[in-house]
Amino acid sequence: MGIAVKKTISLPPELAREVEEIARQEKKPISAVIQDALRIARRERLKAEFYQIQNYWSRKAKERGVLTAKDLETYLRPSTRVVFGTSIFISALVIPGNFAEKAMLKIIEGGDILVISKDIINEVLSVLSSKCNREKIGISHAAVILSDLGELVKPTKKVSIFKDDPDNRILECAIHGKTDVLITGDKEMLQSRGYKGTKIISLKEFIES
Repeated sequence: MGIAVKKTISLPPELAREVEEIARQEKKPISAVIQDALRIARRERLKAEFYQIQNYWSRKAKERGVLTAKDLETYLRPSTRVVFGTSIFISALVIPGNFAEKAMLKIIEGGDILVISKDIINEVLSVLSSKCNREKIGISHAAVILSDLGELVKPTKKVSIFKDDPDNRILECAIHGKTDVLITGDKEMLQSRGYKGTKIISLKEFIES
């Protein structure tokens, strides 16, 4: 505690009598009674100010969809930089309601940051065109959506780690984009478990993480 400072205060007669009565009942000096009252007043003031700012920030959080403790945990979690393998995009576009769609929605809703390259987009469009539909309008729309989904990077270094060349293009994107995770369904890539700081995991692992 600091050094006590003497102060002279004036009280209305009725309040002075009340202070004296409290001091008599609690067997305290009048100064101690006043100190207690000031501490209580300070505590109540701080409590009121806390609830005031809590009301402000909780309202702002609700505007951003933060309604529960779980929402807050998700909101505050650092965003993960991810790369999707070609099959993830195709599965999400072709088969509604699956894990691949959930992964895409996780990106769209701001949960994580998607990193993508022209090579990945071209590979997805090539598969869609050859296996599903050659209509230019559908391919063009898919190209626009894929480009808008994430951060477009231009890898400058080539790698030859995997047998399938398109898989190497995906890894190049992950390396250049400094990603945390590469999500794929390719067995060879999954067996490697990672490369230069980028973990390689399955779609199920990503959704459940």
